[in-house]
Amino acid sequence: VVIAAADSQYIEEYIRSRHLTAMVVDDTLTVRKLMERVLLKMGFARVECYENGSKGLEAMMAQQVDIVFSDVQMPIMTGPEMVARFRTHEQQLLLSQHRSSRQLIVAVTANGAQ
Repeated sequence: VVIAAADSQYIEEYIRSRHLTAMVVDDTLTVRKLMERVLLKMGFARVECYENGSKGLEAMMAQQVDIVFSDVQMPIMTGPEMVARFRTHEQQLLLSQHRSSRQLIVAVTANGAQ
């Protein structure tokens, strides 16, 4: 993804002005640290990091963030499995009106073939 400098500045101002929060779920420590650094530099107010889908799912159920970035292939619980379980939980929240919108989740992978 290539973002023009002017667009990048606008995006960073938007993120900062809204105090957005993010979550990174990835089994590779280097990826978690890199994504956390980039997201904080972009202006996210808080970035939470978890090393597998099970811990990510637990955190997603306990707290709402503005965006979740999740690896696809992880031990213990994969990204797609985490998302499927969370969507089931989320549907109950939406039906009971304890939540008004769906969680934004972005799948990320280091494997270009996926």
